Amino acid sequence: MTDIRIRLDSDAADRQLAQLALFLSDLRSFWPKVVPLFVLWMEQQFSSEGAFAGAPWAPLAFSTRQRKARLGLRPQILQATGAMKQAASRPTRQVTPRSLTLTIEDPKLGFHQAGTPQMPARPLIFDRLPAAAEAELREAAADYVADLLRRL
Repeated sequence: MTDIRIRLDSDAADRQLAQLALFLSDLRSFWPKVVPLFVLWMEQQFSSEGAFAGAPWAPLAFSTRQRKARLGLRPQILQATGAMKQAASRPTRQVTPRSLTLTIEDPKLGFHQAGTPQMPARPLIFDRLPAAAEAELREAAADYVADLLRRL
């Protein structure tokens, strides 16, 4: 009869867990995976006129549609010149080990986000991630952690 002996080396596992904890305490290598997702979400907000986040934007007033046509501007909501959409595709980034702040630099965005007495809110930035965006972010995070585990 053959003896089977199993030896578990918890020191190696402890070292790997400590290394994983260190990687997860500094997410600067994860943030570059989030930026393209954000840009995609902004594109989906523009193309769906807000429906991607679950709240379609109010239609433009007839007078606004007429003015845009007369001036040769794009008829889509929030895309008269394309400047806001372009700014949303190139957000500025502020990165720390534990946070990523993406800023869309457009002077009109705040007015559209909150609305004014003369204009309804048409929020580009959502308060809560839509389910599809949350799933994409979870998948990116799972891929990131799986890659870290492969490298240990």
